[in-house]
Amino acid sequence: MKKFLMLLGLCIAALAVWAEVSVISVTDEDKHSKKEDFYHTFEYFITSDGQTTSKCQATRISNRWFVTAAHCVKTLCAKSCTLHMDLLDTPVSVFAQGTHTAKKPSVFIHPAYFSTQEIGKDVALIRLDINRADKVYYRRPTKQNENMQTLSLQTFEAWLAKHRRANSQYRHVLSPQIPPIAVFDNGNYVLDRKVSVISIFDGKRQVKPDPHAVYYVKELGYAYTNDFGIRKGMSGSGVMTNTGELIGIISATLGADCPFFVYNEPMMATGIGDRLAPISLSLAGKALYLVKPAVHVATAQAYAGVTPQPVVRSLADDLAAPVASWHRNVKNDFEPSVFKAHPSLAAIKRKIVDAGALYAAMSGSGASIFGIFDSANMAEQLLGTIPCERDFVINL
Repeated sequence: MKKFLMLLGLCIAALAVWAEVSVISVTDEDKHSKKEDFYHTFEYFITSDGQTTSKCQATRISNRWFVTAAHCVKTLCAKSCTLHMDLLDTPVSVFAQGTHTAKKPSVFIHPAYFSTQEIGKDVALIRLDINRADKVYYRRPTKQNENMQTLSLQTFEAWLAKHRRANSQYRHVLSPQIPPIAVFDNGNYVLDRKVSVISIFDGKRQVKPDPHAVYYVKELGYAYTNDFGIRKGMSGSGVMTNTGELIGIISATLGADCPFFVYNEPMMATGIGDRLAPISLSLAGKALYLVKPAVHVATAQAYAGVTPQPVVRSLADDLAAPVASWHRNVKNDFEPSVFKAHPSLAAIKRKIVDAGALYAAMSGSGASIFGIFDSANMAEQLLGTIPCERDFVINL
């Protein structure tokens, strides 16, 4: 949601971004590195139809507003729901509760969000005034007592009086210092700062630093970095720089190859796709035809079917040869198993080759397929001839 923040999410782009890259670098300030600096992210639960669901997390962006991932609330709060915001990460805590109904909504989904669309729209707002909300005071389950114990306000206040850190945290929650929200303009950026993400599980708050750069691509409309070891339940967690700005929330695990799409030059990727080095390669004057078929290839299925082959040739040397010769040695090892499971994809690749492509291949684990042509006129002859969700031609 560009008006509020840029999401850290799943990179699904398959195109290079044709623009300059700016580097924003601040590494000499570590104002925000302790748990106490991250009291704007909370764990919450949803009750819908009398059933308590699995949790997500929400990040406070003003006195009455939280931002979270849309996929956490869209289905469960389609009609009505109750949100239970857990305010402390201590053995005794308090839920601030808010009710969402069609007549009195408190959950607002990004209007362009659909579960099958790109992660950049996976955002929702929760309206909840913690100071005025109904509250439930409780003691967390323990090994000795597996049931949550509800407490009176007097018992809760007496417990706070004996625990200074929890008392300080609760006062901070009731009178928050809202972090500034970073909003990127129309450029492409490498945000070379230290960033940290908050995770809360079973009442235990952790701050996980990440040493990798954050990438923002204007074509995507959101930023991303490595996945911080993300696991289920962390969607909505806040991500903050060491200089104090909130740059987004967690939406999902990220693709390791995302940084490639920031740079406006050919790159050789090694490792898991995160180690990049420029290579000498020019496709100037040629055209790329890219088609996204109406077929979904599950990533797990694709990786389960691939058989890695020993490296006997230099890919850099093969790419230095004329494009028309790439089909001899530049192979996608995913294709045999994926094409066997989805014969229509093999047929699409054949059609691209038959149309005069110098080279054609499936992109990564699929299902998109591309072809490189001598001219845009040749590539454009394919437009609209292949059943698909979308196809287009790009001048290189």
